[in-house]
Amino acid sequence: MGLKNLRVWDYVHSLPPTTLPFPTTVPPLRSLTLIGKEMYGWIPWLTQERRGTFDIHGGPGGYFELGVTLTNLTFEGSVPIDAMFISPFFLLPNLTLLRSVLNCRELVGCGSSLTNKDVLQLSAALPRLEVLSLGAPCFNNACPTTVSCFLALSVHCKGLRGLDVHFNTINLVNDIQTLSEDPDFRDLHSLQTRCSLSHIYVGDLPIPEGTSNEDITTIATGLVNIFPSLSCVFAFGRLDWKPLNLRIRELQATRSSALDRT
Repeated sequence: MGLKNLRVWDYVHSLPPTTLPFPTTVPPLRSLTLIGKEMYGWIPWLTQERRGTFDIHGGPGGYFELGVTLTNLTFEGSVPIDAMFISPFFLLPNLTLLRSVLNCRELVGCGSSLTNKDVLQLSAALPRLEVLSLGAPCFNNACPTTVSCFLALSVHCKGLRGLDVHFNTINLVNDIQTLSEDPDFRDLHSLQTRCSLSHIYVGDLPIPEGTSNEDITTIATGLVNIFPSLSCVFAFGRLDWKPLNLRIRELQATRSSALDRT
């Protein structure tokens, strides 16, 4: 905290202080990398609000300065990702990269309990995000988030180019078909501005059993509507996503031909 010009602080292994008073200022960090799950304590420690010394609207102090300067935050420690975990990030609106390692094989069950509304709030709070990585979807296929949260990210984070978050495919076709009816996302659905993300990572997720050729078209069309530049869905060693990738490429080729004619 005494390095007043520190911009990049990587591979932090030490715990935040518990007895020292919070400093009146913190370094104007641009990049912070925390190693180990115990290091998460730095995030709420650095973003805690101490009234009288911090002013987000321009007064002196660490919260305002860090909220302006910090753009890259990486947390390499596998801990459950929930609403409490992401809440400090709302105070860092200039983040362009937010990455957290989540290995569900090291936990009991799925480690992500974020809801679609949680992701909606996160995307609205961090509109400058270019890379959001909160753990690839896992084999449990049990998290509360669905493809609906992708729409919020595409609309709010217009510069998004890397995405790695949990979602489930249990009712994938229905989730796509009812997206415009979801009260939390209805207004977003009518907005035409989308990010230019080209790849989605689905991790160990399966395509729902019994998915028909018509369903594949529905899923592909829905995903391309959310991410107009989508070209590929990456899976970890799974072949059941191949028909969807083929359909996405067909749709994009058709759209490209239509644009060429106009």
